[in-house]
Amino acid sequence: MELALCYYRQGNFDLGRATFTKVLRDLDEDHCEIRCLALIRLASLERHAGRFQDALTRLNEAKSSIEVLGPWVTGRYHLEFASTYKELAISMFDKDFISLSLEHYYEALHQFEAIGNLRFIGITENNLGFLLLTLGSCSIAKYRLLRARKIFEVLADKVRLAQVDDTLSRLHLAESNLDLAEEAANQAIETLQSGDEDILFSEVLITKGLVCCRRHRYREAGRILERAYDVAFRRGDREGAGRALLMMLEEMGGELANDDRKDIEFRLTRLLTDIREASLRLRVQRALANIPEIDFQS
Repeated sequence: MELALCYYRQGNFDLGRATFTKVLRDLDEDHCEIRCLALIRLASLERHAGRFQDALTRLNEAKSSIEVLGPWVTGRYHLEFASTYKELAISMFDKDFISLSLEHYYEALHQFEAIGNLRFIGITENNLGFLLLTLGSCSIAKYRLLRARKIFEVLADKVRLAQVDDTLSRLHLAESNLDLAEEAANQAIETLQSGDEDILFSEVLITKGLVCCRRHRYREAGRILERAYDVAFRRGDREGAGRALLMMLEEMGGELANDDRKDIEFRLTRLLTDIREASLRLRVQRALANIPEIDFQS
């Protein structure tokens, strides 16, 4: 199971999924806690891969065991349910999913606070802050994110701290504070570029690319977003690779040379069949449809 988790954190979803599946096949029903944790971790992998319904299926498999397990596993269960509903809410613009996500986040906080698990309190606060930011509640989101950051500073958890910095960078972008947004993104990149958390690294590179676009530093943005694409694609993260390319079209379309635009269009078209997230697929389709006619003689 730990090996599967390593594959997952590196963005190798197919190998991680296969290893988790083997674990679940080998475990019998008597190993209730380990089996439940494997299901939760597999659900998390499926969520990151954009397969939200598969994630919900795995969580519902774990549901029957939750009542007899302790608050740590129960908190993990609610945290993963909340994050999956968060992604569904963003993907499908569904208010019911938002309510379910908030409900599960607060239940996860309750469980983790009951046993004083600071790391998972911080993780929950960061995810909750991200959802609130998406909903436009910047002031409440900032409170949650700063609380999460303080927790990870106390724990000296650099990876989770970088994840919070990435979310804070997005919050500063939403508030049009480009200096703070770039500072937070740079801090996250500095931490992650020497590690093996490729999923997170690709995400923070995309955020930094967006900051550069907003500052009209398009050449630098292009280099950063190409790097984000390479990191995600190399690890089989088609969703992350698609986001990086999509960012180039959405934010840099008018600045791209014809050949560059054609290359991005070609790569995005090939990725489209592998993108499961509905909102991302829709954005890609719209971006491809809105690409101006290319003058091949220029």
